[in-house]
Order: sequence, then structure tokens, then C-alpha cells
Amino acid sequence: MLHFFRRHKGPVMMFIAAIVIISFSMWGGWRRSNSQTAQETDTAFSIYGENYTFAEFKRFNRYLELAQMLGLYDLAQQLMMISYQGGAGGMGPGDMVFNLLVLRHEMERVGVRPSDDEARAALKELPVFQVEGKFDPNRAKMAEQNLGMLGMTPADMLDIMKDSLGFSKLQDLVTKNYTASPLAAEKQYASRYQTLKTSTVSFKLEDFKKDVKVTDDEIKAYYEERKDSYMTDEQRAVSYVLFENPADLDKKELEVRQKEQNALVERVNKFNEESRKPGATLDSLAKALEEKTATEKPFTQAAPPEALKDEADLLTAIFQNNPDVLPLSDPIKGSKGYYIFHVSDIKAPEPKALDQVKDEVKNTLIDQKAQEAMAAAANEARNFLADGIKEGKKIEDLAKEKSFKLEAQPDLSIQSPPENVPNAMQIAREVETVPAGGVSKPITVPDGAVIAYVHSKELWKREDAESLRSNMESSTERMERFRIFSAWFNDRRAKAGAEMLMEFA
Repeated sequence: MLHFFRRHKGPVMMFIAAIVIISFSMWGGWRRSNSQTAQETDTAFSIYGENYTFAEFKRFNRYLELAQMLGLYDLAQQLMMISYQGGAGGMGPGDMVFNLLVLRHEMERVGVRPSDDEARAALKELPVFQVEGKFDPNRAKMAEQNLGMLGMTPADMLDIMKDSLGFSKLQDLVTKNYTASPLAAEKQYASRYQTLKTSTVSFKLEDFKKDVKVTDDEIKAYYEERKDSYMTDEQRAVSYVLFENPADLDKKELEVRQKEQNALVERVNKFNEESRKPGATLDSLAKALEEKTATEKPFTQAAPPEALKDEADLLTAIFQNNPDVLPLSDPIKGSKGYYIFHVSDIKAPEPKALDQVKDEVKNTLIDQKAQEAMAAAANEARNFLADGIKEGKKIEDLAKEKSFKLEAQPDLSIQSPPENVPNAMQIAREVETVPAGGVSKPITVPDGAVIAYVHSKELWKREDAESLRSNMESSTERMERFRIFSAWFNDRRAKAGAEMLMEFA
């Protein structure tokens, strides 16, 4: 599992970033249980019998954003995945914060206390602070300066590093007596490094759509039941200040680059600090601090104006912002620089009339009916083939009897599915547990469904088989250790009594 995370670090970290943004930036949409807008001093959550304010909730989320900024991927990934392991049932708005606090509580309880010196030494080894394999004090200094935009200090950087070190030590402590079964790794090896010889029967969704009939009465009934889901998109008007990145930095000397970057950070921090003062407005601050403002007429998130179309994080923040709670946003980093914005107008979604969505509803009904007919046909065919094989009949004769088109597939494998074979990976994964001479259940593919018959399975002959088995055994052991640790951790979290006391509007 952790090996998978490291191989797919980019997509996984984008997902983690989204969770952090949702937990941290969406606070404009939080409210008290009485539906009033949340305030900084309101109680946001409770854990270990102690209540924490909304401001404290946001601060703990900033620790997670700091972990991402420092490249502490294992910590962020595992704090996320713990909520998917051990029966926690997925991620909620406060789960990353709860997991961080439970981690700190358990580290203290069992005596896992990384020192400041350990944390400093580990920070110096992080890739984000390295240049040509050596620690670069200038990078560290820039990181410390950027902490101000998160409302954090170098001490917070030490704390999150201690969390990362402590997390690893705590896992080792909890799972130290576990020994992996060689049989599990051997099964995984056999599954991954084998050649699968298969034939398939395909069911195309488009073929089933041709016979579907939808009446006006069905369209109207479907619309009436779900009319609240057919709404126009919300529109927002916005004013903002863009603190542009210095131009042509890559062509300038290091000292000049650092000077210009530091100057940018100082401008952003100054504006952000002043924006928190009572009565501050975007226009008045921009005038006082000699910054330029820009405005955009109401637009939807799906169709932003030209100037903002490439700023995904900014658009997310704009449409999550509650201007009554946060009239001036926190700094948002974009491709052109940093943004601070004010949402000046919100046009709420409005219901669409039946005439506007009739074709959409009709296509939905056609798709649903076709899916049902296709699923029934695929399951019927699968049962027919499976029953016939049990009776000793050949797959070719059975297919001919029902006029099924049985297509022989190129050799498949989970480890290296052929790129020129449609749906090769999906088919390979599904037939992984189907014995030779067996028929798979219907496999959903982009254009419909397929049934796969397994002619044979042949284990690869490889010179590196021994090292592959060893690596797989280590990987399997890490996965099992993490599952054990997650179960233990979720049990400790359940005893912590963690509870969100706010709702998300």
C-alpha cells in the first residue's frame, strides 16, 4: 500500500490537498447547529472531553497543509488512509484533525517523544531543503518566511516533523510482534506474475439503447421526482488583488531572485495582516498599500472568466467562501502569484423548467433502461455458460448455441497488461480469482460489459523470481502492519470521543 502511494505520489497528494482545502478553506460554509454562521470563538469540535474553537480547528488543519508544503507525504497519506482502514468508514470534514490529535495523544501516552534536535536533523534531510544533495539554508529561510501566510512559526515546523517521526516510531511499537505469512506473499506473486489466456463475450450498451422506448409521461414523472436536482449553477462576482510572481526569475542571479521573492511574500503578508482589522475593505486596503484591484462580473465555477480560468485552487476558494464570515480571503497561491479576494455578489441557483432539461432527462432514462437490459442479458449469458461448462460442454459449442461472439484475447497479466487491448487491466484483475476453465461475472467496461472465460493460467519463468518474491513479501508485510496499526489507531480514536459540533452548510 505504501509502495503504491510513493509510485502515485502526485495524484494522491492532489487528493490530500483537496481534503485539506475542504477542511481548511471551506470554513466559510460552516455553521452552528442553529444554522447561524460560525464565528472564530464558537466551539467546533470535542475530543478527549475537551472542546476546541473554530479558530483552533482551522489552525490544526494548517498543520496538515504545512506537512504537504514540507513534503511529509507519508504522514499526510497515512493520516488520511487510517480513516479508510480499521472500520472508520471513510473521510469526514474533521477526520484529518482528529487523527492528528489522536496521534499526538498516543505518542505522549506511550512515551514517544522525538527531541528538537531529532526534528531539526530530520528537517535538514527533507528534499524540499536540499540542493544537489546538500542542505540549503536559503531554502529553509524562505520556508520560514512563508510560514507567516499560514499563521505559523518555525516551532510549528518542528512540531509537524516530530509528528512524522513519532508516527513511524508508534507504528513500529504497535506492530513489532507481527510476522507476515509467506503463503500470502506467494499467492500475490502467483497472481501478479502469471499469463492469463482468455476469451471474452462483449455486450455493448449502445446496442441495448437502440431498443429502448421512453414516453413523455415517463420523462415528466422522472423530472417531477427530481426537479430539485435540475438547477442552474450558482454565480459569483468577485474583486481581487493579484500579487504577481516576479518576472523572469529563472534568468536572474540567486541573490536577486531571493530578494524579489521575499519582497512578494512581505507584500502578501502585510495585506493579509491589514485585512483582518475591523472595517477593512479590499478597495481601501489596495489604495492604502498601492496595490491594483481587478473585478469580474458574475460567473459560474464551470465557466470562469479568462483571467481566472487556469486558477483551479482560487476558483474553489471563491465558491466555498462565505463573505459574511470572511469578507477578505486568506492568500491563495495560483499560477500567476498570490490572490486575496472579496466575493461581492452571489446569484443563487434557480430551478430549470422541464423544457430546458427534457432531452437530458430522456437520455438519462434511456441509459438507465439500457443498463438494466444489458445487465440482465450479461448475467443470463454468464449463468448459461457456467452451467454448460459444469455439464462438460465446450465453451466454443456453448457460444455457438447462443450465437455469442467469442473473441480470443492476447495473453494478459496484471503486472503488464498489453496496451493495445481494450480493458485489459480490468479483465485481468477480474479473472485473477477465476480458476482455469471458469467464467467470470460480468465486468463493467466503458462501453458496456464483458464476460471472460479462462482457458489457462501459466506462472512466468523469471531469473529474478526470488528477488521479486522477497520484495512482494516485504510489501505484503508493510501492508498488513499498516492494517493492524490502523485497527489499533481507530480503536484508540473511538475511545477519544471525537465529535464535530458544527455542521457544514
